[in-house]
Amino acid sequence: MEWIVIIGLIIYLIFERDRTNRLERELKELKQRIAPLHRPDPGAHVQGLPQDERRRAAGDSSMLPHPVSVSREKELKEKPSPFGPGKKPEPAVPRPVPAGGKAASVTSPRRSRSEWEQLIGGKWMNRVGAFALILGIGFFLKYAFDNNLIPEWMRVLIGFLAGAGLLIAGGRFSRKGLPIFAQGLVGAGIAVLYLSVYASFNFYHLVPQMAAFVGMSGVTVLAFQQAMRHHSLAVSLLGWTGGYLTPFLLSTGEAQSLGLLTYLALLTAGVLLVIAKREQWIVLLPLTFVATYLVFGFWRSEMFSADETGIALAFAVVYWGLFHGLDLFCWLKRVKSHAVIRRIVSAFNALFFTVIVYDLVSFEASDWTAAALLLIGMAYGGSFLMADRMKPFPKPIRGQLSQCLFIAAGLVVLATLDRFSGYTLTVLWGLEACLMAFWGISKKHRPLWLTALGLFGLIPLHLAYSAAANPIPVADFIPLFNMRAFASIATAGALGAGAYIYRRLKGTWRSVPTILHLLWCILLFVWLTGEVHQFFGKLMLEESGMRRQLLEIRQVWSIAGVWLAYALLLIRIGLVKKKPPLVFAGLGAMVFAFGTGFILGWFYDPIALYTPVLNVRFLMLALIALAVYLTGRWLRGEKKFHVKGLSIVISVVIGFVLFQMMTAETLDYYRQAAHLLEEQGASPEEIYRLSNREQLTLSMVWIFYSLALMAMGIWRRKQGARMMAFGLFGLTVLKIFLFDLSFLETLYRIISFIALGLILIGVSYVYSRYKGLFMPDDRKKAAE
Repeated sequence: MEWIVIIGLIIYLIFERDRTNRLERELKELKQRIAPLHRPDPGAHVQGLPQDERRRAAGDSSMLPHPVSVSREKELKEKPSPFGPGKKPEPAVPRPVPAGGKAASVTSPRRSRSEWEQLIGGKWMNRVGAFALILGIGFFLKYAFDNNLIPEWMRVLIGFLAGAGLLIAGGRFSRKGLPIFAQGLVGAGIAVLYLSVYASFNFYHLVPQMAAFVGMSGVTVLAFQQAMRHHSLAVSLLGWTGGYLTPFLLSTGEAQSLGLLTYLALLTAGVLLVIAKREQWIVLLPLTFVATYLVFGFWRSEMFSADETGIALAFAVVYWGLFHGLDLFCWLKRVKSHAVIRRIVSAFNALFFTVIVYDLVSFEASDWTAAALLLIGMAYGGSFLMADRMKPFPKPIRGQLSQCLFIAAGLVVLATLDRFSGYTLTVLWGLEACLMAFWGISKKHRPLWLTALGLFGLIPLHLAYSAAANPIPVADFIPLFNMRAFASIATAGALGAGAYIYRRLKGTWRSVPTILHLLWCILLFVWLTGEVHQFFGKLMLEESGMRRQLLEIRQVWSIAGVWLAYALLLIRIGLVKKKPPLVFAGLGAMVFAFGTGFILGWFYDPIALYTPVLNVRFLMLALIALAVYLTGRWLRGEKKFHVKGLSIVISVVIGFVLFQMMTAETLDYYRQAAHLLEEQGASPEEIYRLSNREQLTLSMVWIFYSLALMAMGIWRRKQGARMMAFGLFGLTVLKIFLFDLSFLETLYRIISFIALGLILIGVSYVYSRYKGLFMPDDRKKAAE
């Protein structure tokens, strides 16, 4: 027992240093405030004079009149008083320094010699002397114990008497105005009582376990009572440590679940009650939270049995309710202090409680896990609604309420994830996201609409995962009437609704509606592509040979056609509804359709299935040209989208598509003819003559197409069309001079050159004869 007193002194020295420093600062400040009251009156020897006269006679310079310039005196008279007419400033009241706080001065004053003397003689020598005395007594007790001079029961009794004596002495010294010294004695007394109870059970086996448990619990209650009485955080920490170590110190290895969990609940409730009454002891909150869940986790992993699931769930609810109840109490009392620590503990309380409940419910009845998560979310949502009615709250409490709402929303999402899967989960998440976004925006609950925004970003990813994990068999595929189509359309609708809901956001969040619009446009684009691809895949199941090749061609061009129609629809809706994201998405889809036509539009394969003009390629290239023309016309009518040079770009694209269409049709016509000749066994001379006709025809097609562009440019006064005609004329000239002149027979050369020359001369005549058609009005006058 000799080390009992030593440990008490060490605890006292460690935990009371900060309070000693604080009280010394408060005492120093009080001395500075009362020092002027004890200043001697230098004019006291002048009897019979008023106080002011005595001070002047004593030479007090503060009572002498100060010379003030005339202008300064006038300024002081004319300057209005900040306290209003006829009012005088109230005397300044010194602001008290809060407990544990710092003085308002910038730098702490240095200790004087007297203060150093007081510190050494009054404090340090007290500590050293007490420590030496305790060591001496400890050595004496050790000598007595080693020689069996004191029996075991008397050793324990000495410990109890020493602890009680220290507590009584601490109370007396506290009443005498020595609180720091008293707190040290109380801390040492609590430590001695703890160790005495522990020694009576574990060392000497004088009392049964239940009696020792009751004794340790009583010491814990006494420790917190003494801590509240003496305003000592160190004593409370000592009681907290002893309280949470009691089950482990008195353990016999036998499982006593109900007693352990009940004791843990009572201890946690008591500590939280202390925290509610002493806000500055906030360090106890995270310590208590960690200790409570650690003890419960230890019990769950080491002593838990299957038939104790109900008990475990009940006590998990109790522990969660205690910490959440403290949050509710702080909200109702508008407690603003230590908001960050409270929010962290609250968040981890929700996390640990959810994990524990999910673990226990899934262990006993896995079908009820979603319901359990939903109930927890409803509890947090109900807490938020209850507290939200008592507005307004200060900013720190608003943050805690927002976190509570965020937890509720997250638990609802997790409950849906636990209960559903696949396309059903995607649809339900979309519905939940819309509801959360609408409520969050309308009620200005930022955590709610932020949760919905995160869910909006997760929905397309989950849809893609579901489509990859649950592919629809090709044989069972029904276009548009399948679960994937329903989920895709529902998700696109949810994203569109979200974009509409978030339209009221401002600042850095203004781009959210744009992103959501682009997401649903891309989603429908991908879905339409997949639908068309799988539709033709089903058609090709029982086909082979040339028929299958024809279906493959139609599949690619059908996908391009769907892209084109979708692009026109998006562009039109975007222009009518003034939604730029839809217009940009439509232009992107049109670029994909145009790219498909550019890559696949030059050759028809297999050539044996080619039909001049009446084929899917010709139709699609014509539709692409028409779509580009309509897009240009629509965009020219909108100032917001009409950019400089747009007409030229549209004209060039249409001209190129038509050029590709006529070139490809010409080449494929002769390719098919050559293929037929080869199948009939024609001679190389016949194939060579066919090749000459092909090149001549191609040159003529380019020439007449150039002429048509020139005619349209003159008729419609479109300089862009005329410039394209010039470019095509140049390309034709290069082909005739570089290719036709070298490889064609003489007759075909004559026809090519004569046709080209006549057309170029004709164009030159038109430009010379009707030059006024190609000049602006100001340049006409200059030419005349």
